Amino acid sequence: MRRALVFFGFLFSVSFWPQGPASAHEVGMMLHVVAGEVEGRILERGSDHPEAGIKVLVSRSDGLRVANAVTDAAGRFRFTPKHRVDHVFMADLGMGHVATKVLPFEDLPETLTPAGTSLAAEGAVALLVEKAVAAQVVPLRRDIAAFSKEVRFHDVLGGIGYVLGLFGIAGWVAARRRDKAGASR
Repeated sequence: MRRALVFFGFLFSVSFWPQGPASAHEVGMMLHVVAGEVEGRILERGSDHPEAGIKVLVSRSDGLRVANAVTDAAGRFRFTPKHRVDHVFMADLGMGHVATKVLPFEDLPETLTPAGTSLAAEGAVALLVEKAVAAQVVPLRRDIAAFSKEVRFHDVLGGIGYVLGLFGIAGWVAARRRDKAGASR
């Protein structure tokens, strides 16, 4: 019985680890385009802890480095693309903690071209519309990111139910063994 309690105690403690013991050290990067400008944020996954003063290298998909950015106190950085190509953002926080994210060219304004032509009058209107839409979408993205990090009540109840179910199985197995031992006498 003692072994069963130790085993189920171990299972109970493991069931509350968030995706393995090292997940607190993972780094996440969020990117979105607002009015032709890329806004990014670097956070420690599973928390609201921003990573400030981090150098972010921006390169094109062909490897050509196009810019450097540095995160502010809120972990945010900005970059203004000049060409409509895939961009790769990489931040090295040291000790093996690297955040990399690709921003596909489809997410950039159509007013940008591989040749880097200037904005036409209709492009300026499209930019204003994009800015208005982004102002509405950015708070929604922030809320979705915060919601996905929360431990919800039904998650906790599910974990407790799982552990209680395991205890029930262990009790059933123990009762069967006792019945078999009593029947063989």
